[in-house]
Amino acid sequence: MTQPLFLSPQDWRQYYRYTSGLPEARLLRIKKSRRFTAKEIRLHFPRSPAEDQEDLTLTIYEPHLHSRAPTILVNSIFRGQRIAKIFARYFARKGFNAVVLHHDPLAYDFRKNFDQIELYLKKAVIKNLKALDWIAQHEKTESAKIGTFGISFGAIIGSVVAAIDSRPRCHVIALAGAPGGPHHCTHPEPDDPETHAPRIQAQSQIAPGFGPGHPAPHQNRAPSLCQIRQIRKRGHV
Repeated sequence: MTQPLFLSPQDWRQYYRYTSGLPEARLLRIKKSRRFTAKEIRLHFPRSPAEDQEDLTLTIYEPHLHSRAPTILVNSIFRGQRIAKIFARYFARKGFNAVVLHHDPLAYDFRKNFDQIELYLKKAVIKNLKALDWIAQHEKTESAKIGTFGISFGAIIGSVVAAIDSRPRCHVIALAGAPGGPHHCTHPEPDDPETHAPRIQAQSQIAPGFGPGHPAPHQNRAPSLCQIRQIRKRGHV
């Protein structure tokens, strides 16, 4: 599963290849508000090979307009749709179609190697490409004005999509990487603190000066959450 560090655009497209085609769309639920309508939709891809036939679920937020509109594909942060839906509703209130693609959580098996993470990310990218197949032909989409928006995990996926698919013309990539080492080294896993914390601490020694007792790179460039709360209490923001 390990890939060479440097690949050509053609190599990357080959790596993320999939069977394209228009899916069958099934409306699961609909909710109307004053400014937009939210529709949860399941997409089925009958023409895909058997190993690639997994259905996709997405929620599209459509503003109450009588014409086509620019469309933004919103990728959620890891393990959650809530923040993605907050942004999607904001975009819809501003006149954009916003599509939130639902991702299943990663069932990480500590007995296996890191290839399972790469497989999960690859699967998420291909889900985006399939969702774009549907978005591009959707009756409410202005096909020349498609973009992506992602935070954290969603930004990682969006950066790959930006490299291999020309249909989105604009990409917002936020917090695609962060100095999280000290946090992971000092905060044990809630389900198994004795097992996980020492393992993460040992792995952190691979990067000298990056771990418990050492400041993260560029730590002084942005305020911490505690600092933000203190600033708000003082009335500066």
